[in-house]
Amino acid sequence: MPLKVLWEVLVYKIHNVLSSKERKKIIKDIQPFLMDGEQLGKYYNNPDGYPGKQTISHLHQQPEFFSVIKKIEDIIKKEIDLDLKVEKSWVKCSNSDTQLNWHSHYPNDNVSFASAYYLQTLPFVGNGTLFEDGFVRAPQNSMIIFPAHLLHTTPKYWFPFVDRYVMSLNLNIRNSY
Repeated sequence: MPLKVLWEVLVYKIHNVLSSKERKKIIKDIQPFLMDGEQLGKYYNNPDGYPGKQTISHLHQQPEFFSVIKKIEDIIKKEIDLDLKVEKSWVKCSNSDTQLNWHSHYPNDNVSFASAYYLQTLPFVGNGTLFEDGFVRAPQNSMIIFPAHLLHTTPKYWFPFVDRYVMSLNLNIRNSY
């Protein structure tokens, strides 16, 4: 099996994750948590900073997000039959100033899976995540889940008039014993 086909098989896609009202509430609720790249760089002691605006990576530990994170975990379990637990979570807001930032979530984060939930995107535009071996398209209100070691980035976003919001989740299989 060619490598491109193999990694595409490893990417799960879930459509219609939350209601429109729930998505809009997340976007509203994360506004006070968003930091620009320089602020976030200082928070994480990273002199290079981070692209775009992001929250810190523990939204799932904030009371405002308990119920939505639990709901997303339940949806993942139902849709792809994996009992995954959120280890880290954050939201990234991209606009036309955002630069490519190639990265993976393993081994540094010691997680099995990474995911992207597309809270707000422009319709009919190349929305999704760019991987080394190709682009996975994903419309607004969908989620992709993929092995954490895959190198990926937010694609270039050319539309300064609408912010793109993506919730990222680092996931591990929940212990069942």
